[in-house]
Amino acid sequence: MSLEINYIDAPEGAQENMEVSVENANGFTDASLVARGAWDIPYATLEPGIWKLDGTMQILPDDPKPGFWSSYRSSYDDNGAELGSMILGKAVLGASGTGGAFGTPPKITISFPVPYGSTGLTFTFSPSTDQWCSKIKVTWYNSQTRIIEKVYYPDSPRWTLEETVESFDKIEIELLETNKPNQFAKVQRIEIGRTVLLGAPEIVGARLVNEVDPSLCEITVDTLSFELYDPQNRSFLPQENQRVELIQNGNIRATHYITSSTRKSDAHYEIECQSSIGLLNDDFLGGLYAERPLQEMVADILGEWEYEISAAFDGVTVSGYIPVCSQREALQRVAFAVGAMVSTQDSTKIRLIPVPTAASARFKNSEILLGGSVKTEPRYARVEVVSHSYTKSEISETLMDEEEVIGDDVLITFTDPHYDYEITGGEITGSDVNWVTITANGLVTLTAKTYLHTTRNHVKRNPEATAKERGNFISVAECTLIHSGNAQEAVNRLYAAKQRRQTVSQDVIVTGQKAGQIASTVTPWGTVSKGVISSMESTFTQNGHTASIQIQGVEIKLESVWLYSGEIYSGGQEVLY
Repeated sequence: MSLEINYIDAPEGAQENMEVSVENANGFTDASLVARGAWDIPYATLEPGIWKLDGTMQILPDDPKPGFWSSYRSSYDDNGAELGSMILGKAVLGASGTGGAFGTPPKITISFPVPYGSTGLTFTFSPSTDQWCSKIKVTWYNSQTRIIEKVYYPDSPRWTLEETVESFDKIEIELLETNKPNQFAKVQRIEIGRTVLLGAPEIVGARLVNEVDPSLCEITVDTLSFELYDPQNRSFLPQENQRVELIQNGNIRATHYITSSTRKSDAHYEIECQSSIGLLNDDFLGGLYAERPLQEMVADILGEWEYEISAAFDGVTVSGYIPVCSQREALQRVAFAVGAMVSTQDSTKIRLIPVPTAASARFKNSEILLGGSVKTEPRYARVEVVSHSYTKSEISETLMDEEEVIGDDVLITFTDPHYDYEITGGEITGSDVNWVTITANGLVTLTAKTYLHTTRNHVKRNPEATAKERGNFISVAECTLIHSGNAQEAVNRLYAAKQRRQTVSQDVIVTGQKAGQIASTVTPWGTVSKGVISSMESTFTQNGHTASIQIQGVEIKLESVWLYSGEIYSGGQEVLY
């Protein structure tokens, strides 16, 4: 087994916030692509040795947008003769220097609105044509103060500059030479930071916790912690929300973000991380929705976060109300309403997947380590889900009474929905049921009409509950996306989840099982329990994968042959069909 960690040493927000300006650039240069990344296309030019006659080169279009491309070529010979450069027969400015050098070096300047710290820069020059700048000068600034200025010598079209610099807000990069003479300087992307692939020599151990709530009442945050010892003694600068990827046998097991780190010595680090769910803390302004497609709803909530929705939810819509809340709270309401399990397990994306209904995993006796326990919860006498409806009323409410507002587009939010806003003392520049934006310079009075909010309880009772258990129930009242059309389905899902009263805790050898699957296992006294793997606390080493698991399920009574929920058990062995 191979275990790797892709350590993406990049300060949060730096790549998104960088502004790029260029000097001595060709007219078709798109400076913004230096931050976002340009397509690696092998364009045919008159550069010596670049135009291969093998059909792989493409004719340069009128507007190619290759990222950065210098306006002239580097020198051709060691004598430093000035040479005219041409692209497809079009003459451009000449350059002077010695064998690949620029007499007047092209320059890329990167500016930031706030200071950042980084351990390097990652350059993508022109891999498809095997071109790069073989000599560059990089200067970091804090305001007008020069922090570091050095000359570096890249040796490949994808190259990482390793240099730890803190509190910089500007970087100047001078492209001094190309790896071959008479070439254009080409830069497709510059990334703030570097990516280091850590493997057996560096990873002391890794612990990954994946959790799901089978009742869908909570979206859980997975966590990752790992210990790193670097024999190369490279300088790491772990920063909050920096991304790392845990890779097992070439497959991504987790994409997480650093929450804290401890440096134990020059080369020894302990790093704690969390999944992207833990970062969904920005405000979501909510609204009233009528059959809004689930895809649009999730996109609105998650913003720039990558997501994936199972095909099982094709055509599903969302109706109801979401108040002003965090992104995570809004996603939780959507997931409960449509019956989706939210997971980041084994992916770089936030995924919405259906709740499983059949077993797809099993822990064999040979995979179960010694020990284990089974905890049985009290029986729920009933479960209930509250549905909500909102209708416009003619009742008017004063939301602001002679309150001072100074500025343009000032955001004001409310805890309940409203409509038909009226204002004195200012101007409403935008509005929805939960908010308005106001431009004013003084005292403002704001009124609006309210919505009538009505609720109804939907109950499912357990006929096996005893008299003593009648007070044991669960109610979900906060999900305002539950309405008369989806309430019964939601209460049935909740009832089914709460019938899984047994929680089996075991240490196991993992052979592909995952949190969220329905799995069967054998208890220490030989009975079989089946349910959802609600927690998997994994320990990874280069030699194997073990885990402490919890399965929320029910005990299965085995006979010679037992038919149970679409599965056959025979002689104590589970056969899935």
